[in-house]
Amino acid sequence: MLFSLATFALIPGLQAKVLAEAADAPTLSLTANMSAFGLGAALGSWIGGLLIDSGFGTRAVPLGAAALTAAGALLVLGLARAARRAPADRTPDPLPLAVPTPER
Repeated sequence: MLFSLATFALIPGLQAKVLAEAADAPTLSLTANMSAFGLGAALGSWIGGLLIDSGFGTRAVPLGAAALTAAGALLVLGLARAARRAPADRTPDPLPLAVPTPER
């Protein structure tokens, strides 16, 4: 129960960060964020099932979860490092809001 509370307590903070970074498309950004949570849960369950079916047994599932967590942490650290090295002005060129129509 403590794990569930700690895990789901992170979601509002992550949602706020996503909104701050993608303020131009809040609905799309939050949808993509929650879809990533769902995809992560599905992949974790699938990999846990593969570990059990491969003969490693149920004791291997927490080890597999720890390995996936470590891989995710390394990915986040790598992305944060790349973001620090990127130029400060990363503002994309504005896109037109409407498709231009041909003049008649």
